[in-house]
Amino acid sequence: RALASGQLALTGQGVSGQLAGKLEVGPSEFQVTKGLFGGGVPKLKVTELHRPATKPAPEQISPPGQKKSSPPPPVTITLALDVDINQLFVRGQGLESDWRGHLTIGGTAHAPSVDGKIEAVHGSYDLIGKHFSLIDSQIIFDGGTMLIPTLDMTAEASANDITAQIKVTGSATKPELEFTSVPVLPGDEVLSRLLFGKSLGQLSVAQQLQLARAASSLAGESQFDPIGTARGALGVDMLDVGASD
Repeated sequence: RALASGQLALTGQGVSGQLAGKLEVGPSEFQVTKGLFGGGVPKLKVTELHRPATKPAPEQISPPGQKKSSPPPPVTITLALDVDINQLFVRGQGLESDWRGHLTIGGTAHAPSVDGKIEAVHGSYDLIGKHFSLIDSQIIFDGGTMLIPTLDMTAEASANDITAQIKVTGSATKPELEFTSVPVLPGDEVLSRLLFGKSLGQLSVAQQLQLARAASSLAGESQFDPIGTARGALGVDMLDVGASD
């Protein structure tokens, strides 16, 4: 959901023109759902049975000896748009975040290109009760026509004498996930030490199940979102729950 305002001008003649102007995107929301970076919408092969044959409309039948008229040439609209994103909330799958940025849209209406970046002002990621804060996170568009941004996101949390970071980098369609920590630990030990203060081999069965749920949440398979439910009920833009010392 997005709300944009501004002025646009469409100029040109014949089959070519230009759409130019500046837009400001106000309070908007992007909801992260399962399969955002991987699955997408599956393509189904459809075979229709017993479909009646269709006949061309009378105006499509050319009289004998008359050539069919050529289709009109396509209309080409070039784009020259500046977009200021003043407030974009990205939510879902444990993520609550607020973003700002600037994008330049060029190319054509048929094949637009986007250049610029969107940066996180503040945000958090909740992983089975552990609170990660977003730091130095941005989404970058490189001006190509694929419209697939590059991710450079970091979420950080500290507990049990360890500071852990979850780094998400690479293409939005094929992101790479990496765990780092101070002190340095193997990737499969980071979450275990952060959440339970124990190595992976010392976890109880219940703790192993919790760790498995955390892994499922990182993979986008968890739909449980109590903070999002409470925020919607209260009608607020951002809601954060933490513990005091």
